Amino acid sequence: MTERFNSTLLNMLGTLQPHQKPRWRDYVETMTHAYNCTTHSSTGFTPFFLMFMRKPRVPSDLVFELETDGEEFTDTNEADFVHRLRNQLQEAYDLAATHANAARKKQKKCVQQKVPWS
Repeated sequence: MTERFNSTLLNMLGTLQPHQKPRWRDYVETMTHAYNCTTHSSTGFTPFFLMFMRKPRVPSDLVFELETDGEEFTDTNEADFVHRLRNQLQEAYDLAATHANAARKKQKKCVQQKVPWS
């Protein structure tokens, strides 16, 4: 997974304008955030969502004053919050695993069709 991410990040950095490329280090953080906010075809979720169980707030949300679609934390009972969060995370992880398995089978099928087995 690390090699795949590094390859994707290098491709993203390759889209920088020629005058930006000497300062590529200044863009790694922004590009990583963009990657983490992008839905992955393998899981059907963004890495940000799987980590924090909410959609990220991005600068355009603030500029256009868009509301978040997630609920704000207002629970006074922490045990209820923890229980609900644990259930939501388990649901998301289970669904992401299902999507990842389906993607893996699809990729395996494509590889088997292209590689002659003897």
